[in-house]
Amino acid sequence: MTSRLMPKIYHDSIMTDETQQIRMEVRDFVNKEVLPVAHEIGKEFMR
Repeated sequence: MTSRLMPKIYHDSIMTDETQQIRMEVRDFVNKEVLPVAHEIGKEFMR
């Protein structure tokens, strides 16, 4: 899968540490659980 561009070009220094931690946890979940399924669905759709 391709890497995300946003983390490389955007950093919100106003967000609290807690908010940044939650965002990292959500992104990790999406990468592990959602993207693989979405990728498979996309492959099926393109057939």
